[in-house]
Amino acid sequence: MGLSPPTRVIVTNEVNAYASFGSGFRAFFGNRIELMIGLPLVACMNVSQIGGVIAHEYGHFSQRIGMRISYLILCLTAWLNRMAYSYDRWDLWILSKSNPERGLDLPRIFFWISNLYRFVLKCAARLAGAISAATCQQMEHDADISSIDFSGSDDFARASIRISEASCAFRVALANCRAFWVDRRLPENFPGFVAATLEDFPPEAIAEIEEVTLAKKSAWYDSYPSDTARIAKAKRGAEGIFHVNEPATCLFDDFERLAQHVTHNYYDIDLDLHVHHENLVENSQFIQEKKQRASERKLSDRFYG
Repeated sequence: MGLSPPTRVIVTNEVNAYASFGSGFRAFFGNRIELMIGLPLVACMNVSQIGGVIAHEYGHFSQRIGMRISYLILCLTAWLNRMAYSYDRWDLWILSKSNPERGLDLPRIFFWISNLYRFVLKCAARLAGAISAATCQQMEHDADISSIDFSGSDDFARASIRISEASCAFRVALANCRAFWVDRRLPENFPGFVAATLEDFPPEAIAEIEEVTLAKKSAWYDSYPSDTARIAKAKRGAEGIFHVNEPATCLFDDFERLAQHVTHNYYDIDLDLHVHHENLVENSQFIQEKKQRASERKLSDRFYG
């Protein structure tokens, strides 16, 4: 693709991956682009699928002008919304001086003019939002071409569904962790726990996730096109150049250690749980305890009706 590698690769506990400018004013005009990869996504995918995801982000790297224009439109939209929907000191002063008993006084005229001004700003914000959404959707479709050229149309479609499956597994795993936190116990490798949760999904649950994912439609104001639209626009029959079915975790020298470090930061910073080492349990033991609790709950439901 003729692109330089990202200046920094960030790993997180999200089921997502994205490219962005580095922080600061200079990064906007420079060539510093950062790549973020969510480890739960890595844990749930094979090499070809995660390679397609990264190729998609590299497609965004080639959209340097488009990324900047999209960022400026988003900033403009945010400013228009703030000006249209928030009152300032001038508006409050007009309201305080207005007196309905005096009829059409000067403060009330100013108040009507202010409302007309805000109506124009709201229309401009809607227009800017529509342009931003259309721009972002087209950029996603263009970046998908890089992913399809890399891993092929079949792997691209499967990876799109896999992301939805991993997102559902993430929510289930997080709910299980909150239940177990009552006993001050959490899995030491949350990305691995998400993958294990996904593996425990019954076939009917996987089929339902795929059905719901493909049934979604994208609206004009959505920043991202639906998976259905992206798969429909994918080049049919593209074979790609890279096909490896090994787990994506093999791309890391020590995925387990990295995942444990990201997990601890996620518990401590994002969830604000202040976890200590004694609160963390090996994934295998945690999964066994989860299955045992589920079995006990089923027995209790059967016994008590």
